[in-house]
Amino acid sequence: MPPVSWGTGPPLSAGGPPPAARSTGPAPPRRWPPPPQPAAPAPPSPQVGLPQPAVHRCAAQLASALEHIHARGLVYRDLKPENVLVCDPNCRRFKLTDFGHTRPRGTLLRLAGPPIPYTAPELCAPPPLPEGLPIQPALDAWALGVLVFCLLTGYFPWDQPLAEADPFYEDFLIWQASGQPQDRPQPWFGLAPAADALLWGLLDPHPRRRSAVSTIREHLGRPWRQREGEAEEVGEVEEEAGQ
Repeated sequence: MPPVSWGTGPPLSAGGPPPAARSTGPAPPRRWPPPPQPAAPAPPSPQVGLPQPAVHRCAAQLASALEHIHARGLVYRDLKPENVLVCDPNCRRFKLTDFGHTRPRGTLLRLAGPPIPYTAPELCAPPPLPEGLPIQPALDAWALGVLVFCLLTGYFPWDQPLAEADPFYEDFLIWQASGQPQDRPQPWFGLAPAADALLWGLLDPHPRRRSAVSTIREHLGRPWRQREGEAEEVGEVEEEAGQ
């Protein structure tokens, strides 16, 4: 995600030039300082994540943008923090950028390099056709799930979605298969049941069973993270998303 300036700018002038430099002409109109602005949230810390309202707003706005893209028969294919613009220091408006990898749905695609956390597992398997895999919106749903996890926790859930190469991804698959609390991987500690349900749907390894990006709206207004001493209002985000 592009860095955001969290400062408040240079200090306001406290009275103009020193007395010796003042003009002897008519005094200029007095300029009142601007009204106080709401304080910007603290910048996200590694392995902490953003405040919950910011995560909800970001997820809802990105899901809306992806729905718009999918409705036009396209797949975005490059969702990652570097392609998300934060439009204000209070983290209220987000936009997608860089559509260089966007292609029509059904375009045949082969994985050209090593997988990254946002790479859907179906791209890591041998393609069904020699020319590659026909791309579908499910690729964007997977990437959105990984991004939401990053926003909530401050780190990736795994390095690559390959069970034989990544123990974190293997642990996630074991937890999904069993559904038992004792199998919850350590990186998922602290997430609320609503986040579990949302991310399990978006991160289903089987693309035909994977949730659509629109399911984000079903989970707004409920806590996605449970952390001792944390009290954040998330209900307002659901209202904003419905406007």
